[in-house]
Amino acid sequence: MATTISKSQVALSKLQEEQTPLLKWLASAHVSSAEEQKDAENLLISARFALRQAEATRKGFQKPITESRNNINNLFRPYIARLESGISSLNTVLHAWHTSQVKAAETSRIAALAIEAARIAPSHETGELPPPLAAPAAAALLTPSAPKTSRTNMGSVSYIKSYEIEIVRADLVPRDLCEPSLTKIRARVNSGILDIPGCFISEKLISSTRVANQPKSLNDAYELTKF
Repeated sequence: MATTISKSQVALSKLQEEQTPLLKWLASAHVSSAEEQKDAENLLISARFALRQAEATRKGFQKPITESRNNINNLFRPYIARLESGISSLNTVLHAWHTSQVKAAETSRIAALAIEAARIAPSHETGELPPPLAAPAAAALLTPSAPKTSRTNMGSVSYIKSYEIEIVRADLVPRDLCEPSLTKIRARVNSGILDIPGCFISEKLISSTRVANQPKSLNDAYELTKF
């Protein structure tokens, strides 16, 4: 057991040394521009790769001797917690930025509709429609919509609408969703029904990452981008 713990400590030290730049970047995540969004998305992809790498290493040491499982878990817990905390922070700033871009595009669309309505209003009296706006002029009125999938040089990040569900009055939940069953409730919510008695449902974003070219290690991954 002592030999396994010693080897796992060496492996953990090596992982932490390799990911030192990543851990520093995770501690200062912020997004206030499209360029910073790409940087943060690359960080998110790298962090999730590092987390999978750490979990695989930890589980590899657990296989030979199950009695050392708790010791190995305790050894890896602080490092994994730092990665998970960094991923959570990145998700927070990326989701906030994405939501702001979606709202800006919708505000722009509504303003453009109002301008167009005002432009054609005189036609109600004259009966003559004004000529359509040229493509450049029409495009200038609109803020580009925020894409659901953002591609970076390390892969892609998808922003997916999801919901958090909390059962607040189990006795009010419809009979066909009881025990109440969160699985059945989630299926109904995903079908578009958001008004379910006894449940508090709030919309949220989740991010899904995909690596463009799976790196063999994070050192390889760092070569793909510079933050």
